[in-house]
Amino acid sequence: MFRLANGTQVSALPTPPAAIGTPGFATAGIVGGQMPSIIDPDAFNVHQEELMAILAAAGLEEDRANHAQVLAAIQKLIATGISNATTPLYAWESSATLTIPAWSSRFGGWLTGAGGGGSGCYGKAIATDSLFGAGGGAAPTTYIVIDVLPTDTLEVVIGQGGAGAYGAANPGGAGTSSVLLKNGVPVLTCTGGGGGYWGNAVNSAGGAPGEVSCDLPCIVDNGGMGLNGQAGSFAFLGCGAPSFWGPGGTPSQNNVPVGPSFGSGGGGAFDANGTGNPFTGGAGAPGVLKGCFLP
Repeated sequence: MFRLANGTQVSALPTPPAAIGTPGFATAGIVGGQMPSIIDPDAFNVHQEELMAILAAAGLEEDRANHAQVLAAIQKLIATGISNATTPLYAWESSATLTIPAWSSRFGGWLTGAGGGGSGCYGKAIATDSLFGAGGGAAPTTYIVIDVLPTDTLEVVIGQGGAGAYGAANPGGAGTSSVLLKNGVPVLTCTGGGGGYWGNAVNSAGGAPGEVSCDLPCIVDNGGMGLNGQAGSFAFLGCGAPSFWGPGGTPSQNNVPVGPSFGSGGGGAFDANGTGNPFTGGAGAPGVLKGCFLP
Protein backbone atom coordinates (compact mmCIF):
# COMPACT_ATOMS: atom_id res chain seq x y z
CA MET A 1 0.00 0.00 0.00
CA PHE A 2 1.36 3.43 -0.88
CA ARG A 3 0.28 6.94 -1.77
CA LEU A 4 0.42 8.26 -5.32
CA ALA A 5 4.06 8.95 -6.25
CA ASN A 6 4.50 9.14 -10.03
CA GLY A 7 5.55 12.77 -10.37
CA THR A 8 2.01 14.09 -10.85
CA GLN A 9 1.19 14.23 -7.15
CA VAL A 10 1.00 17.31 -4.87
CA SER A 11 2.39 17.53 -1.32
CA ALA A 12 -0.82 18.68 0.41
CA LEU A 13 -4.26 17.14 0.27
CA PRO A 14 -6.46 19.40 -1.91
CA THR A 15 -9.75 20.62 -0.53
CA PRO A 16 -12.52 18.83 -2.42
CA PRO A 17 -15.04 21.06 -4.22
CA ALA A 18 -18.66 21.28 -3.20
CA ALA A 19 -20.82 18.33 -4.18
CA ILE A 20 -22.88 18.62 -7.35
CA GLY A 21 -26.31 17.12 -6.89
CA THR A 22 -27.24 14.41 -4.41
CA PRO A 23 -24.35 12.03 -3.58
CA GLY A 24 -24.84 8.68 -5.29
CA PHE A 25 -23.07 5.91 -7.24
CA ALA A 26 -20.87 5.59 -10.32
CA THR A 27 -22.39 4.54 -13.62
CA ALA A 28 -21.19 3.63 -17.15
CA GLY A 29 -23.72 6.11 -18.44
CA ILE A 30 -26.83 5.88 -20.64
CA VAL A 31 -26.59 6.57 -24.35
CA GLY A 32 -28.45 9.76 -25.15
CA GLY A 33 -29.04 10.50 -21.48
CA GLN A 34 -26.72 10.02 -18.48
CA MET A 35 -23.01 10.77 -18.95
CA PRO A 36 -20.54 8.14 -17.63
CA SER A 37 -19.31 8.93 -14.12
CA ILE A 38 -15.96 10.66 -13.78
CA ILE A 39 -13.72 9.27 -11.01
CA ASP A 40 -11.90 12.48 -10.26
CA PRO A 41 -8.75 13.08 -8.11
CA ASP A 42 -10.88 13.95 -5.07
CA ALA A 43 -12.62 10.58 -5.15
CA PHE A 44 -9.23 8.88 -5.58
CA ASN A 45 -7.81 10.79 -2.60
CA VAL A 46 -10.72 9.79 -0.37
CA HIS A 47 -10.21 6.10 -1.05
CA GLN A 48 -6.44 6.37 -0.70
CA GLU A 49 -6.63 8.17 2.66
CA GLU A 50 -9.26 5.82 4.06
CA LEU A 51 -6.88 2.91 3.44
CA MET A 52 -3.85 4.81 4.75
CA ALA A 53 -5.77 5.57 7.97
CA ILE A 54 -6.12 1.83 8.58
CA LEU A 55 -2.34 1.40 8.26
CA ALA A 56 -1.71 4.35 10.59
CA ALA A 57 -4.07 2.99 13.24
CA ALA A 58 -2.15 -0.29 13.21
CA GLY A 59 1.22 1.47 13.30
CA LEU A 60 2.33 0.21 9.88
CA GLU A 61 4.47 2.18 7.43
CA GLU A 62 3.51 2.13 3.75
CA ASP A 63 5.35 -0.41 1.61
CA ARG A 64 5.17 -0.11 -2.20
CA ALA A 65 6.03 -3.78 -2.62
CA ASN A 66 3.44 -5.12 -0.17
CA HIS A 67 -0.07 -5.56 -1.55
CA ALA A 68 -1.53 -7.09 1.64
CA GLN A 69 -0.86 -4.30 4.13
CA VAL A 70 -4.49 -3.33 4.66
CA LEU A 71 -5.31 -6.94 5.50
CA ALA A 72 -2.34 -7.14 7.88
CA ALA A 73 -3.38 -3.88 9.54
CA ILE A 74 -6.95 -5.06 10.09
CA GLN A 75 -5.73 -8.37 11.52
CA LYS A 76 -3.40 -6.52 13.89
CA LEU A 77 -6.16 -4.18 15.07
CA ILE A 78 -8.50 -7.12 15.73
CA ALA A 79 -5.81 -8.97 17.69
CA THR A 80 -5.10 -5.84 19.74
CA GLY A 81 -8.79 -5.38 20.50
CA ILE A 82 -9.11 -8.98 21.70
CA SER A 83 -6.02 -8.59 23.87
CA ASN A 84 -7.35 -5.39 25.42
CA ALA A 85 -10.76 -6.96 26.04
CA THR A 86 -9.13 -9.84 27.94
CA THR A 87 -6.85 -7.69 30.09
CA PRO A 88 -6.31 -9.60 33.37
CA LEU A 89 -7.56 -8.18 36.63
CA TYR A 90 -5.18 -6.00 38.58
CA ALA A 91 -5.37 -5.49 42.34
CA TRP A 92 -4.78 -2.03 43.82
CA GLU A 93 -3.98 -2.69 47.48
CA SER A 94 -2.99 0.89 48.29
CA SER A 95 -4.31 4.29 47.25
CA ALA A 96 -3.29 5.25 43.71
CA THR A 97 -4.02 7.21 40.55
CA LEU A 98 -4.94 4.79 37.77
CA THR A 99 -3.40 5.25 34.31
CA ILE A 100 -6.14 5.14 31.67
CA PRO A 101 -4.95 3.51 28.41
CA ALA A 102 -5.63 5.40 25.20
CA TRP A 103 -7.70 2.50 23.83
CA SER A 104 -10.01 2.25 26.85
CA SER A 105 -13.51 3.70 27.15
CA ARG A 106 -14.59 1.96 30.38
CA PHE A 107 -13.28 0.67 33.69
CA GLY A 108 -14.85 -2.25 35.52
CA GLY A 109 -13.92 -3.43 38.98
CA TRP A 110 -14.77 -4.62 42.47
CA LEU A 111 -14.20 -2.12 45.29
CA THR A 112 -14.00 -3.31 48.90
CA GLY A 113 -13.85 -1.28 52.11
CA ALA A 114 -11.76 -2.30 55.14
CA GLY A 115 -12.83 -4.69 57.89
CA GLY A 116 -13.45 -3.79 61.52
CA GLY A 117 -11.21 -4.90 64.40
CA GLY A 118 -12.18 -7.53 66.96
CA SER A 119 -12.73 -6.69 70.61
CA GLY A 120 -10.29 -7.72 73.33
CA CYS A 121 -10.88 -9.37 76.68
CA TYR A 122 -9.88 -9.02 80.34
CA GLY A 123 -10.98 -10.90 83.43
CA LYS A 124 -10.98 -14.08 85.53
CA ALA A 125 -14.55 -15.39 85.81
CA ILE A 126 -17.01 -15.71 82.95
CA ALA A 127 -19.97 -14.99 85.20
CA THR A 128 -18.72 -11.50 85.96
CA ASP A 129 -15.90 -10.65 83.55
CA SER A 130 -15.19 -10.07 79.86
CA LEU A 131 -13.45 -13.24 78.69
CA PHE A 132 -14.63 -13.74 75.08
CA GLY A 133 -14.34 -10.80 72.66
CA ALA A 134 -16.45 -10.38 69.51
CA GLY A 135 -15.40 -10.31 65.87
CA GLY A 136 -15.23 -7.25 63.66
CA GLY A 137 -17.69 -6.61 60.82
CA ALA A 138 -16.85 -7.01 57.14
CA ALA A 139 -16.94 -4.26 54.55
CA PRO A 140 -19.11 -4.48 51.42
CA THR A 141 -17.75 -5.26 47.97
CA THR A 142 -19.31 -3.54 44.96
CA TYR A 143 -18.86 -4.11 41.22
CA ILE A 144 -19.18 -1.09 38.96
CA VAL A 145 -18.51 -0.16 35.32
CA ILE A 146 -17.86 3.51 34.56
CA ASP A 147 -17.18 5.38 31.32
CA VAL A 148 -13.72 6.93 31.04
CA LEU A 149 -11.69 9.04 28.61
CA PRO A 150 -7.89 9.18 28.41
CA THR A 151 -8.15 12.77 29.65
CA ASP A 152 -10.04 11.77 32.82
CA THR A 153 -8.42 11.28 36.21
CA LEU A 154 -9.33 8.04 37.97
CA GLU A 155 -8.22 7.59 41.58
CA VAL A 156 -8.81 5.07 44.33
CA VAL A 157 -8.49 5.48 48.08
CA ILE A 158 -8.01 2.12 49.80
CA GLY A 159 -9.47 1.75 53.30
CA GLN A 160 -7.36 0.55 56.22
CA GLY A 161 -8.45 -2.15 58.64
CA GLY A 162 -9.67 -1.18 62.09
CA ALA A 163 -7.33 -1.91 65.01
CA GLY A 164 -8.12 -4.70 67.43
CA ALA A 165 -9.18 -3.50 70.89
CA TYR A 166 -6.91 -3.98 73.92
CA GLY A 167 -8.62 -5.45 76.96
CA ALA A 168 -12.35 -4.91 77.44
CA ALA A 169 -12.58 -1.16 77.92
CA ASN A 170 -12.67 -0.10 74.24
CA PRO A 171 -14.35 -1.37 71.05
CA GLY A 172 -12.42 -2.56 68.06
CA GLY A 173 -11.70 0.14 65.54
CA ALA A 174 -13.95 0.56 62.51
CA GLY A 175 -12.39 -0.01 59.09
CA THR A 176 -12.08 3.06 56.92
CA SER A 177 -13.80 3.60 53.57
CA SER A 178 -12.50 2.71 50.12
CA VAL A 179 -13.48 5.31 47.51
CA LEU A 180 -13.30 5.39 43.69
CA LEU A 181 -13.12 8.93 42.28
CA LYS A 182 -13.45 10.22 38.71
CA ASN A 183 -12.06 13.70 38.15
CA GLY A 184 -12.02 14.25 41.89
CA VAL A 185 -15.66 13.32 42.44
CA PRO A 186 -16.53 10.09 44.33
CA VAL A 187 -18.49 7.66 42.15
CA LEU A 188 -18.43 4.74 44.59
CA THR A 189 -17.82 4.51 48.34
CA CYS A 190 -17.65 1.30 50.39
CA THR A 191 -17.48 2.13 54.08
CA GLY A 192 -15.57 -0.03 56.52
CA GLY A 193 -16.96 -2.69 58.83
CA GLY A 194 -17.60 -1.83 62.47
CA GLY A 195 -15.47 -3.05 65.36
CA GLY A 196 -16.51 -5.72 67.85
CA TYR A 197 -17.42 -4.25 71.24
CA TRP A 198 -18.57 -4.95 74.79
CA GLY A 199 -22.14 -3.87 75.51
CA ASN A 200 -21.44 -4.44 79.21
CA ALA A 201 -19.00 -6.51 81.26
CA VAL A 202 -20.37 -9.88 80.13
CA ASN A 203 -21.86 -9.22 76.67
CA SER A 204 -19.72 -8.73 73.55
CA ALA A 205 -21.37 -7.99 70.21
CA GLY A 206 -20.00 -8.42 66.71
CA GLY A 207 -19.22 -5.41 64.56
CA ALA A 208 -21.75 -4.29 61.93
CA PRO A 209 -21.10 -4.51 58.17
CA GLY A 210 -20.20 -1.42 56.17
CA GLU A 211 -22.43 0.40 53.68
CA VAL A 212 -22.35 1.41 50.01
CA SER A 213 -22.88 4.82 48.40
CA CYS A 214 -23.19 4.82 44.60
CA ASP A 215 -25.37 6.72 42.11
CA LEU A 216 -24.59 4.40 39.19
CA PRO A 217 -25.85 0.86 38.50
CA CYS A 218 -23.79 -1.58 40.53
CA ILE A 219 -23.77 -5.05 42.06
CA VAL A 220 -23.36 -5.15 45.84
CA ASP A 221 -22.20 -7.80 48.30
CA ASN A 222 -23.07 -6.34 51.70
CA GLY A 223 -20.36 -7.97 53.78
CA GLY A 224 -21.44 -9.37 57.14
CA MET A 225 -21.63 -8.91 60.89
CA GLY A 226 -18.93 -10.21 63.21
CA LEU A 227 -19.90 -13.01 65.58
CA ASN A 228 -20.68 -12.33 69.22
CA GLY A 229 -18.15 -13.53 71.77
CA GLN A 230 -19.98 -13.73 75.10
CA ALA A 231 -23.57 -13.53 76.32
CA GLY A 232 -23.66 -13.62 80.07
CA SER A 233 -22.16 -16.93 81.15
CA PHE A 234 -22.36 -18.34 77.61
CA ALA A 235 -19.15 -18.28 75.62
CA PHE A 236 -18.81 -18.24 71.84
CA LEU A 237 -15.90 -17.84 69.48
CA GLY A 238 -16.09 -14.27 68.16
CA CYS A 239 -14.99 -14.86 64.58
CA GLY A 240 -14.47 -11.88 62.30
CA ALA A 241 -17.06 -11.57 59.53
CA PRO A 242 -16.11 -13.00 56.13
CA SER A 243 -15.99 -10.69 53.12
CA PHE A 244 -16.67 -11.25 49.44
CA TRP A 245 -13.05 -12.40 49.10
CA GLY A 246 -12.99 -15.04 51.82
CA PRO A 247 -13.12 -15.87 55.55
CA GLY A 248 -12.79 -13.50 58.45
CA GLY A 249 -10.26 -13.53 61.25
CA THR A 250 -10.20 -16.41 63.74
CA PRO A 251 -10.37 -15.68 67.46
CA SER A 252 -7.33 -16.43 69.57
CA GLN A 253 -6.12 -16.12 73.13
CA ASN A 254 -3.08 -14.08 72.12
CA ASN A 255 -1.60 -12.55 68.97
CA VAL A 256 -4.95 -12.64 67.20
CA PRO A 257 -4.24 -12.56 63.43
CA VAL A 258 -5.43 -9.89 61.06
CA GLY A 259 -8.49 -10.78 59.00
CA PRO A 260 -7.09 -12.97 56.19
CA SER A 261 -9.28 -11.73 53.31
CA PHE A 262 -9.62 -8.22 51.90
CA GLY A 263 -12.33 -6.36 53.81
CA SER A 264 -12.88 -9.11 56.41
CA GLY A 265 -13.27 -8.50 60.13
CA GLY A 266 -10.68 -9.29 62.76
CA GLY A 267 -11.35 -12.04 65.30
CA GLY A 268 -12.06 -11.38 68.95
CA ALA A 269 -9.57 -12.21 71.71
CA PHE A 270 -10.52 -14.73 74.40
CA ASP A 271 -9.11 -15.94 77.71
CA ALA A 272 -10.65 -19.32 78.40
CA ASN A 273 -8.48 -19.85 81.47
CA GLY A 274 -9.38 -16.55 83.11
CA THR A 275 -5.79 -15.48 83.64
CA GLY A 276 -6.73 -11.89 84.48
CA ASN A 277 -4.47 -10.58 81.71
CA PRO A 278 -5.73 -8.20 79.01
CA PHE A 279 -5.63 -9.49 75.44
CA THR A 280 -6.00 -7.65 72.12
CA GLY A 281 -8.44 -8.52 69.34
CA GLY A 282 -7.35 -8.99 65.74
CA ALA A 283 -7.20 -6.10 63.30
CA GLY A 284 -9.56 -5.91 60.34
CA ALA A 285 -8.23 -6.52 56.85
CA PRO A 286 -7.56 -3.62 54.47
CA GLY A 287 -9.73 -2.91 51.44
CA VAL A 288 -8.88 -3.43 47.78
CA LEU A 289 -9.82 -2.52 44.21
CA LYS A 290 -9.67 -5.36 41.70
CA GLY A 291 -10.48 -4.51 38.12
CA CYS A 292 -9.33 -3.75 34.59
CA PHE A 293 -9.81 -1.27 31.78
CA LEU A 294 -12.17 -2.22 28.98
CA PRO A 295 -12.54 -1.14 25.33
